[in-house]
Amino acid sequence: MYIEPKSDRLNLVFASDDKYLPYTAVTLASVLKNYKGNQPITVYLLLDRKMSNHHYNSFIKLMSLKSFDLNQIVVDASKFEGIKTSVGISIATYYRLLMHKLLPSNVEKVLYLDSDLIIRHSIDILYNVNFNGCYFAGVEDSISLDYNRKFGVPENGAHINAGVLLVNLAAIRKINFSEIIDDYILKNKYRICLGDQQIICELFFDKIKYVPVKWNVHGSMFVSNWVNTVLGVKNNMIVEEAKEAIKDPAIVHYTLKRKPWISLEHPKSELWFEYLSLTPYVGKIKKPTRNAKAKSNITGQKTVSRPLSKNWNNILSFKSNSNKDLQTIIKKVVPGYLLSIKKLRETRLKVDRIIQELNKIQGLNIQLPVAENGYKSFLEHIKIVPTGPTKKDQALKDDLDIRFKSMMNKLAKSCDKVFDPHAFINNIPENSVIQSNLVVSDVDGGQHENLKNIFKTNNICYDQKKWADFVVIHSLRLKQGMMWDSLEQAYLYDKMCLFIEVALFSGFASYFDKEATLIEKKVIGFIVDDLGNYYDARQPSRIEKTLNDPAFKLTDEQLILSKKLIKKIVDNKLTKYNKYTEINNANNLELIENSILVVEQKNGDASLHFAGIQDGDFSSMLKDACLNNPDNIVYLKRHPDNILGQKSFEINIEDFHNLVILPDNVSVISVLDKCHTVYTLSSQVGFEALLRGKRVKTYGLPFYSGWGLTDDTKACSRRTQKRSIEEIFYVICIMYSVYVNSIDGSIIDMEESLDFILDLRKS
Repeated sequence: MYIEPKSDRLNLVFASDDKYLPYTAVTLASVLKNYKGNQPITVYLLLDRKMSNHHYNSFIKLMSLKSFDLNQIVVDASKFEGIKTSVGISIATYYRLLMHKLLPSNVEKVLYLDSDLIIRHSIDILYNVNFNGCYFAGVEDSISLDYNRKFGVPENGAHINAGVLLVNLAAIRKINFSEIIDDYILKNKYRICLGDQQIICELFFDKIKYVPVKWNVHGSMFVSNWVNTVLGVKNNMIVEEAKEAIKDPAIVHYTLKRKPWISLEHPKSELWFEYLSLTPYVGKIKKPTRNAKAKSNITGQKTVSRPLSKNWNNILSFKSNSNKDLQTIIKKVVPGYLLSIKKLRETRLKVDRIIQELNKIQGLNIQLPVAENGYKSFLEHIKIVPTGPTKKDQALKDDLDIRFKSMMNKLAKSCDKVFDPHAFINNIPENSVIQSNLVVSDVDGGQHENLKNIFKTNNICYDQKKWADFVVIHSLRLKQGMMWDSLEQAYLYDKMCLFIEVALFSGFASYFDKEATLIEKKVIGFIVDDLGNYYDARQPSRIEKTLNDPAFKLTDEQLILSKKLIKKIVDNKLTKYNKYTEINNANNLELIENSILVVEQKNGDASLHFAGIQDGDFSSMLKDACLNNPDNIVYLKRHPDNILGQKSFEINIEDFHNLVILPDNVSVISVLDKCHTVYTLSSQVGFEALLRGKRVKTYGLPFYSGWGLTDDTKACSRRTQKRSIEEIFYVICIMYSVYVNSIDGSIIDMEESLDFILDLRKS
């Protein structure tokens, strides 16, 4: 039988360090000034060490506002070492997870408060809220739905902003709370990016009670357009309640970097200094100067770059009907456009600096086309002005391709003769700093989150100013500034550079599948290569070099393992995305034996660009397949990403009497089992066809072509050895691929990874 925790006293908890104690004092002063309750107040300060006499005396002086008992508790936080901290998340935030142990056993409930708050109403009103069987209570985070998706929590699961947190200590002491937290940290150490708030909300989303929004009105909620763009869209807040909370907040929470002692852009910043004046720290905290204009609005979101062409078209086609409309364009469209121009120019200059180094070292004389007419001419190079492709567009593309290959050749010269990704990963120091062109959203709660477990670090990010231990390049995007910045670190400072891609049989749900859970979206395996990406036929990858080495040969044990795993893949119909292999044949389509399969690939995919695919190759392939096999049915299979991403594909089916475009819900595996030949540009499906003993004709240069197993329309002169399918499979899927268990973060072998996928299918 559940019993509400008892509390004759009002127990407040703060977690701080020497640096933050003055701000903690301001928050406490606001509590004391506005307190109208009858319960005596006890304050617990969780600290890394005892306060100095100066700080202690300063807190004692706050008793002139309202009497309270002060307790200092020094915390041993060694168990949280190695977990990610940041400007907004210090090691002190994790102290909250120890309150059930640190506080006296007779303290059954507490209210934890961050030190960047101002409390405007009597705090006992919040403190005496009933838990109704929950472990925690707080205000819903302003982007709770985004966080739930990011952390794999059900959409209706509670996600609070933990800066104001009511804790039912009596209840959590009954559930082995410490063991639950320790187990979570052990399995998720490297994926924690939102401090203890992430831990609490992932583990106990069904044991959290929401309290009225006014008790934690955090920074982004004060933005002028927040109500229209975020309220009810990124959270489940009651609209009228949230609007009223913004007008009259009981607690103002200065989240992120919009602290009043840093910037005055927060609309309630002056309020904070009013309460500072009640503390002994007044005069010791300098008030920032107010700029004529804040550089940005208060927002809890990261800025997302929009396609420049849209803004450019808006400017070109805009017809003002009023001065107000014109002002809106000037204020909202132009600044973002000019910022994007600045970023593009920075990318261009970055590439220029790199090629200057190449020219000096290798005696090259590569030049970027000159922009004669300033911004407009430069924009034409990158297809911003809607005039269509030009010769200058092609010149820029060719120039970047040449630069990239030159740099890759230079990097390859510094690599060791032998590279073992498994040994490299085993020897990586924990919490290494990795410079990468991966976007944060893809690593933190995204498709590639398991890279953190593989590399044993939470520090995989793009940060031009941060010194990296080594570099990781994911996807070759020659027009992406982040990729060039990352390559520059490796190239100029002789750092290890790894090229990673999703392993061939390690995905479950597509990136574009909006219905997939986080565990379904997370890739569980990655190809790790120190020379280049496996699909880049312009220069040899480590995979190609290994296969092209006459001395390379599988041992009997390796050959047996390859055959065993190939059989497992074929028997269980495993492929790139394993959620969609079962036929949901709404059209009752009966697949015909001895058919031909033509494979479409993802629009704009790097595997096309770097496999020597030219305009018209797909049309030629489709024509060849149909005309050279007049007595066979030719099935055209669309790519799952194009389907889920709603990319259109238009073709005149009447041009080919034997062509059948497969319904989207027919799996490619089912067609592979029926066909005898596969026509492909560079798709993985061609490799899967080889695993099944099918004939494969290639129109590009995929990694599996050129080894004597495929009928190739294009040749790679570097590939001179004849290889078996078992050898190719072993090199790319076992030797240079690393797999991870998404549940506990442990490194596993390929067979275990296949079992993991099969278990996902059953769930």
